[in-house]
Amino acid sequence: MYTVAMCDVGADVRDVFDLFDFWDGRDGLVDGFKVGDFLRCCGLNPTQAQVFSNGGMKKLGTLPITLSIVVVIVVVVAAVFVVNNPNWSLLPCLRVARLV
Repeated sequence: MYTVAMCDVGADVRDVFDLFDFWDGRDGLVDGFKVGDFLRCCGLNPTQAQVFSNGGMKKLGTLPITLSIVVVIVVVVAAVFVVNNPNWSLLPCLRVARLV
């Protein structure tokens, strides 16, 4: 189930990014092929359509993604959930992403 804490993109997303970056060679980039797995590790449950419309790739090595882009992807996918579930708050995500 989703909670506000699951979308606290500060430390949680940074930790997941560091883990994925470690396995990709410690270059500060995560492969676009792993966007779906990344979102699931952050506590979100995106559809394949959401993954591919937000930077997900079908082949390894086609799109390197930085931490700042990953934060935006997490916020966008979480926003779709918020629209469909008005009792859930996106404000912590927006604050960390410096959008509020």
